[in-house]
Amino acid sequence: MSLTEQTYTQDALPTFWQPVNRETFTTTFNRVIGAPKTLSTNAVLDTYIVNLSAGHAFVANDILFMTQDGNIYQAKVLLVDVNALTMDTPLNFPYLTAPGVEGQATIVFKIENNLAVNGSATPQKFEVFAPGDHVWAVTRMFITMLTDGAPDDGLFGDLDALTRGVIFRILNGRIYNKGNFKDNGDIAAICYDLTYSQRSGPHGSHGVRARASFASAGKSGNAIILDGSKNEKAEVIVQDDLLNLVEFKIALQGVVLK
Repeated sequence: MSLTEQTYTQDALPTFWQPVNRETFTTTFNRVIGAPKTLSTNAVLDTYIVNLSAGHAFVANDILFMTQDGNIYQAKVLLVDVNALTMDTPLNFPYLTAPGVEGQATIVFKIENNLAVNGSATPQKFEVFAPGDHVWAVTRMFITMLTDGAPDDGLFGDLDALTRGVIFRILNGRIYNKGNFKDNGDIAAICYDLTYSQRSGPHGSHGVRARASFASAGKSGNAIILDGSKNEKAEVIVQDDLLNLVEFKIALQGVVLK
């Protein structure tokens, strides 16, 4: 079967997806901070300014996420001038204040995507979901950490092995626990492609990088399907204190099927 002929099955109906000819996505696991926000003016394609309604509460270095008509935009806020936000990434779509072709106005969120949080008392959840009624096929997962100390397989980043671990799971009407990472060795056992990087000097950071491939022959062999119309999502749960990591992020990459 060629790359453009691969299929997935959803509710017993075969659906064809063509990675060569379809849009792709890459997005981090995140959690929403506060209530959704709205645009005050239409966004202009390929510019850096996002104008929000009053009371947005964004400050410099916050992460903004917005979506309309299946498009997603995620970027860091560089400057806030009252309600005008200057972003670090040009806009990928002319996001509207009015409903788009799918019937909804642009929704804006402040998000957090650094998983270096304390989940020891209350587990902290981060998620990825397909917007609206769209369907995503997740083909790869990337795990990255920045650490002050050198990592090894018996540590989590450079921290002692975790007690409860970091959960990766899929929620699609049922709950599928895909992995529990308590140390870097656990990450390697599931992702296999794991490397360590040494800092270049006394003021740099060590690093951990891992990649899991879901749809490749010789890997898991099957993409993870997220159907937005069914509120399906991927979720990461932090169950320990990870505040001493410099940074910890997990991203998903794949193909937009619908």
